Amino acid sequence: MSKLRLTFACGPYDRTQALRDGSLQPEGIDLNYLALQPAEIFWRMLQYREFDASEMSLSNYTSLVSDGNAPFIAIPAFPSRVFRHGYFFINTDKGIRHPGDFERIFDPFYTTKSHGMGMGLSICRSIIEVHGGRLTVARGEPDGAVFQVMLPAGGSGPGR
Repeated sequence: MSKLRLTFACGPYDRTQALRDGSLQPEGIDLNYLALQPAEIFWRMLQYREFDASEMSLSNYTSLVSDGNAPFIAIPAFPSRVFRHGYFFINTDKGIRHPGDFERIFDPFYTTKSHGMGMGLSICRSIIEVHGGRLTVARGEPDGAVFQVMLPAGGSGPGR
């Protein structure tokens, strides 16, 4: 019986090293592992659906679902323990006017978008808290918002 040929794009993480170097062979699969940087993977998959399977940003996937265009099946997996997002941007024209408004942006299903699900920041805060951290927001000066992610230096939470 022939093996299923599968192209998988994922970052070059320590947790996927055995798949990359071939020391782990998925049964029945002829795996072509493409070690690429996440931004390139996301763009190529969203623009061209270039891979059979790939790493995908939760926010990209959530946006697709909220727009009614979900061409992928999501399987929750976290091959990287890196928090890549250094900034969140708030459109002050969308109803966030004073510091009290900020805290509600973490509520599940709160959104200022016409097609938004309102889950992104709620999910981010939950993931950070599971790892022993905190996600806070304050008013930016002169405009916008300042998000602060605090994680324990030694790591904690699942897998630690």
